[in-house]
Amino acid sequence: MSFLNSIKNYSLAESLFDVIEENFSKIDQEPEHNKSDYAIEKLFADIKKLTSILNKINIDELEDKNVSQEDKENIEYNINFMYEAVDHIYRYLQGKKLINDLIVPVSNYFKKLNFPFTEYKKWAKNNDQLTKKYIAMLTHPNNVLTYKNQIKRMALGTMSLKEFEKIYYATKDKMIPLYKPAEKFQSFKEYKDKKDDVHTSSYKKTDSKFKF
Repeated sequence: MSFLNSIKNYSLAESLFDVIEENFSKIDQEPEHNKSDYAIEKLFADIKKLTSILNKINIDELEDKNVSQEDKENIEYNINFMYEAVDHIYRYLQGKKLINDLIVPVSNYFKKLNFPFTEYKKWAKNNDQLTKKYIAMLTHPNNVLTYKNQIKRMALGTMSLKEFEKIYYATKDKMIPLYKPAEKFQSFKEYKDKKDDVHTSSYKKTDSKFKF
């Protein structure tokens, strides 16, 4: 691929990424029951298109075209950022699409298992809360693609109670406990570093964009 094509594709990618960010923000701000399947599927199509465009960009072609090292690094950073951001958006919305489909069947699975309170007290105060927290864990961006096939069978009600119970025991510790013990730090520096990490966004696009 030529240098000019890489330039064109990078510009197209940035423009499309801005559209994806804007549309994702609109969808995310809507109440759960108002989220449009069409809007989500359109966003998925745009993400697929953006990924295809990014795959066509050859960073190495910039080295021989009088592009400064700083600009090259910014371009590479932005490309990696766009890959990671749209992957997160895709996983997040995949989970959102599945939540409503899981509420009734997962609730029924838990009712049939009839766990004593001691089994789930670490994560929930009652069965309803356990259902919501377990679904939230399964549909979390970090988990939704891993358990995609199991989630579909849960939603359809075709998963056996025995298999659901097995998966529950294998995954329950991924749920967030109701009460987390306070962290202990060896020094003030360790405490400060930890707090700084918490307040740093996982995704931060550089303000410096390469202008062609």
